[in-house]
Amino acid sequence: REELNGQAPGQRRRILFWREATHEQGCDLVIEAFDALAPKHPNFSFDLAVRENRNEVPGLEELDNKHSNVTLHRFPYSEGITLAKLIAEALCVVLPFRQLSIQPQLAIAESLKAGAATVCADVGSCNELVLHERTGLVVAPDDGTALTSAVARLLDDVDGTLKMGEEAMRDIETRWNWQNYTNNLRNIYSQLQA
Repeated sequence: REELNGQAPGQRRRILFWREATHEQGCDLVIEAFDALAPKHPNFSFDLAVRENRNEVPGLEELDNKHSNVTLHRFPYSEGITLAKLIAEALCVVLPFRQLSIQPQLAIAESLKAGAATVCADVGSCNELVLHERTGLVVAPDDGTALTSAVARLLDDVDGTLKMGEEAMRDIETRWNWQNYTNNLRNIYSQLQA
């Protein structure tokens, strides 16, 4: 929110993938899901905000050209587009990682903190960040059908998805903060000393 410099974000009408457009990040699964869902949900914007990567999966430009409500944003983004704005306007964020670059994956935490229900794969610590059916949905890894169904479910219940996003923001603020981390670490040391 601070990065928006006081500008109010628009309505939460985006379905957002943001990361490198690679197989490891699950971008191929996102392309499959967006291709299936964009024509069924013309009032939503399906956005891919990607950074350059030499291992980019094919099909991004084709998807962008095929559907009027799919937009490919390449970093550096065009005038008026920022990652903060895209996330703040996201109804949900789709991050079906196959591999994590860090535990916990900060992209998921940042999306939840911004109040976006998040769909992720059950890989590493992702299911610790995303509380299934409370702050988003956790799907089987490498399962494009499950991913597409999960996103469709969120689109079919906008009010419920907005509530998930609100819960996501509260949960990250209360569970994932330095005070809780410090308290948990102290408890572990206390138990080891006893």
